[in-house]
Amino acid sequence: HDIRFVEDNWESPTLGAWGLGWEVWLNGMEVTQYTYFQQCGGLECKPVLGELAYGIERLAMYIQQKESIYDLVWANTPAGVVTYGDVFHQNEVEQSAYNFEHANVEELFHTFDVCEQECDKLVEAQLPLPAYEQVLRGSHTFNLLDARRAISVTERQRFILRVRTMARKVAQAYFESRERLGFPLCNKEGAQ
Repeated sequence: HDIRFVEDNWESPTLGAWGLGWEVWLNGMEVTQYTYFQQCGGLECKPVLGELAYGIERLAMYIQQKESIYDLVWANTPAGVVTYGDVFHQNEVEQSAYNFEHANVEELFHTFDVCEQECDKLVEAQLPLPAYEQVLRGSHTFNLLDARRAISVTERQRFILRVRTMARKVAQAYFESRERLGFPLCNKEGAQ
């Protein structure tokens, strides 16, 4: 087998996160990636965090020797084989149609504003976990606006900054909430 480590430093400007990392390729296909995060939510990671991400479908394609994800065997039933395509293809078609053609742009702009307001309110109430849900929702809404080409290049940068600002506020609020609890899952040296 041909196994390669391909340098792939990961970053998400929207979430204020980045790290040093590598993709792992098996016989010409990326099957996993690992990243050593240096920053999350705009905060320095001390200690550096490790993430191992893998594509279960890609691994299954390799194991089942399939060229298309839609040909993966999802289940063998008395009625015959059920494929990944049988289960997920229609959803992908409909979600793509919504994302690229039907999403209500005005409503998306409104939704983004609501996410931002809710995030601020929840951070102020010292509820960083539900505030994080608003960051995710806002980020998804930004991606929908981007997919609809509803924002200009200049606006795009402004929206990225708005999501990053939400992410930073939540990261700081979460850190402070853990600090108030005495970092219960961290030894004393790790909390420094």
